[in-house]
Amino acid sequence: MDNSLRVRLDICLEIVNGMTYIASKSYIHGCLCTGGVILCGGNVWKISRFRYIHRVDEDCEGWEDIVESDEGEIAPEVLSSGEFSEKSDVWSFGVVMNELFRGEDLTLEGFTPGQLKTFRHEIDQKAIECCKTNPKERPVFATLQHFIEKQCNKLRYSAANQK
Repeated sequence: MDNSLRVRLDICLEIVNGMTYIASKSYIHGCLCTGGVILCGGNVWKISRFRYIHRVDEDCEGWEDIVESDEGEIAPEVLSSGEFSEKSDVWSFGVVMNELFRGEDLTLEGFTPGQLKTFRHEIDQKAIECCKTNPKERPVFATLQHFIEKQCNKLRYSAANQK
């Protein structure tokens, strides 16, 4: 995968846009993970693995299969009681964010090391917030979408000022 922070942030934006849409329709994905994000061509990324998607007011059939899988993106409340919600999907998104932005070799053309460190810290803090043990302390997808869009705008503004 490209080490550019811009590319990874674009992927993150595609995921959060999709998850915000799913949540806005009162659905829960139930199985978001990095392996379920696929490249559709160009720089278009899509969420897949909709086997466990269900409405908020319905039980998730087969949730035990998710818990028994080797996916590390499962929220603690799902592991303990099979309790799915938008907040359990947010947990999974936080894990995906962490996987996308981990590594010391990420680059951001035109940014000083200090600017890059600050930018990465903001991303890391949001991923940590998504993975809080108490689901009530996690953000909703609309808030995450706003945050990621704001980060993308910072990059666009920075790039425009460098020209």
